[in-house]
Amino acid sequence: MSKTSTLKQFKQKYKDIFYPPEDKKIHFFIMDNFRTIIFALVVAMFIRTFFFEPFKIPSTSMVPTLRVGDFLFISRFDYGTKIPFTDIVINKKDVNVGDIVVFDKDIMNNGNVITYIKRVIATGGDTIEFRNSKVILNGKIQHQKYLDTITYQDRDGDINAKRYEETLGDIKHDVMESKNVVIPNVKRITVPEGYVIVMGDNRDRSYDSRLWNKPGWGLVKEDEIRGRARFLFFSWDRSLKPRIDRIFNSLIPEKA
Repeated sequence: MSKTSTLKQFKQKYKDIFYPPEDKKIHFFIMDNFRTIIFALVVAMFIRTFFFEPFKIPSTSMVPTLRVGDFLFISRFDYGTKIPFTDIVINKKDVNVGDIVVFDKDIMNNGNVITYIKRVIATGGDTIEFRNSKVILNGKIQHQKYLDTITYQDRDGDINAKRYEETLGDIKHDVMESKNVVIPNVKRITVPEGYVIVMGDNRDRSYDSRLWNKPGWGLVKEDEIRGRARFLFFSWDRSLKPRIDRIFNSLIPEKA
């Protein structure tokens, strides 16, 4: 048997399996749905790789902005898109102060990589200091305006905390201070290019750049950032009751 005839037989067998005639109803129905599922998976993987990725909030470190039970989309292209299996980045853009980012980091340098979500407080070239619970960015204490006191649930039970509107560079966002935990001061540094400093909006109950490398700052490489948080697409509380008022809330920081 020639190679040509063998190839024709293989093609015909492949066609009969994956594209059966419509008169073979059960086989046709199964393969038609199989092709649809495979196509949908390929499209979903493409979107997840290059455009948007879903993320579920795992802790209270970003309260009041983000709550446990929030589901959001992170943009994979806001800072540029990496071509798979290469180090080539297309349309690379800067990470900005105030951005909420998702990143993967081995904090303990033991091979245990954990995914975090935090807010960028300083980027390459900025000077940053944390003193007396205040952020000092490029020599200026970032102003906080008291808003109210709220109660939220944490793993330790109900937590009472004060909510402030903080001006951070040229943007504004809400932060929480509960004073349950004293975060030590962190000395001033100039952030190296290609790195960022991050904190949780729940300032007294967040494991972040202030604590990873005590008594200094813990740095996040820009290459470790998976994407920028864009908007919530769903939210529910601990009893699985939907929080309708949070759905589709934008996570892009407001200008001050």
